[in-house]
Amino acid sequence: MRKYPNASIFSVITEVKEECESIVFLYLKPIPDYFNNSDPFWYTKEGYNSVWNKNGLTLRERVVVGKDEDIINIYNNLLKNKKLNDSVSLDIPSFKAETEEKTKYYYQLLHIDNIYKIPHSFKQKEILDTLSGYKPLEEGTKAFFPLGIYESDFIYNNLQKEIFGVIEYRLPYLTFHGDRKTSITGKGSKDMIGFYQANFSDASDYRVVFKDDNNNEIGNCIIDKTNGIFKTELSDYFVSANIEIKKDSALERDYYYTLLQGINFSSEIVNSTYKDAYGREISIRSKTKKRPKSITPFTWQIENFSTSKSAYQTLSDKFKEIIDFLGPKVLIADPHYFDNLEMNEINDQYELRDRQKAFVNAFISSAIDKGLEKLIMLGSNKKVDIGKYEKLIRDIVSSNQIKRYFQPNTFIFKKSNQGFHNRYWFGFTENDGAIKFEKLVVLTNSIQGKIDEIDFIHINDKIQLNQIMSKYAMFNDYSINRLEI
Repeated sequence: MRKYPNASIFSVITEVKEECESIVFLYLKPIPDYFNNSDPFWYTKEGYNSVWNKNGLTLRERVVVGKDEDIINIYNNLLKNKKLNDSVSLDIPSFKAETEEKTKYYYQLLHIDNIYKIPHSFKQKEILDTLSGYKPLEEGTKAFFPLGIYESDFIYNNLQKEIFGVIEYRLPYLTFHGDRKTSITGKGSKDMIGFYQANFSDASDYRVVFKDDNNNEIGNCIIDKTNGIFKTELSDYFVSANIEIKKDSALERDYYYTLLQGINFSSEIVNSTYKDAYGREISIRSKTKKRPKSITPFTWQIENFSTSKSAYQTLSDKFKEIIDFLGPKVLIADPHYFDNLEMNEINDQYELRDRQKAFVNAFISSAIDKGLEKLIMLGSNKKVDIGKYEKLIRDIVSSNQIKRYFQPNTFIFKKSNQGFHNRYWFGFTENDGAIKFEKLVVLTNSIQGKIDEIDFIHINDKIQLNQIMSKYAMFNDYSINRLEI
């Protein structure tokens, strides 16, 4: 009899504290391997893998692989005794378990009662991307083992839902489809072909039963235990029905399905690529993509990133997201514009600081990806030398061969006659040269000085919108054009 996968892997991530270790994430996952050993195998002699020790946070990971039933027993014993393979006591936060059945696995999701029990740094996407192996590691930092056990954003997305544990129980794998040669679009299929993957019992028969929406049987057949394949002819053409897998007379699986027919898709040709300021190859498509219809509030904090490069790269991506949303015409009201520029006396070029590089990269990327018709910067700080912006922008546009994305007078720098403090990014339309603000995002910091933290907040309240827009529309109307590029 053919043997099918029977192995699972269990990863336990803990925060190391003075008095104990606290579990911050659990993941039990069936894997497509057959495990022959009688005993589970623990990775590393120490019993754990030290992966992170930075910013006051120390993380360890314990990993074990073995037969499905053995790994499930280890998980159950952990909940009962609060220990794994060593003598260290593991603190488990209080939680509620929720079950959910998918096509291939049965999930138990552990919803933590108090998400603030999870360290702040461990909930940061960039740090989790690094620990999961999707971003470069710094010296002294290790990725979770084995590499690839956590898919990109897996931990982050679950923690966003206040889930700190995902336990998967293997179910026999079922896949099937209608015979395309005999199917009729709109009517469905009469001949069904499928595969059922399980560790079959020699003493039992396995049968597939199809039933219509009224629970009437419309076809059945025996599953070939040597290869898991089944074929049957239904009593008529059906687009949707219920399929049952029976072990002798006992129901083992049932699943309601709808066959997919007549699916259309569109494709878009990638014309070329450009390399952004962070070395990423970005595809340039024949059509600009649709703009996002909304954005979610976001807090950027530099201490939540493993490197300054990744921190400012994320900041640049956030700037771009805001410009994409507000565009194609954007007005940025910031008293400091995007700060003074510093000249490198050796090469006679302006050197962008990290925050300025993030901003410039954002509006260039947005112009190429979504289109940028106008970018107005309204400021009030007299100490900022606006004239330096002209050489910077012209050099960047010409040297990177992206001139076709920027029409004359795309960039306008204005000096407000009145001082202001807040930072507002507006999306606007024009009618006979008159500007009408349509969208608004508030930033809590300028692209100036040392930036450690910025909040991005989309304003929707009509009263608040009218109050802010009317004031800054007046500032714009009475401002002085200082530079057009």
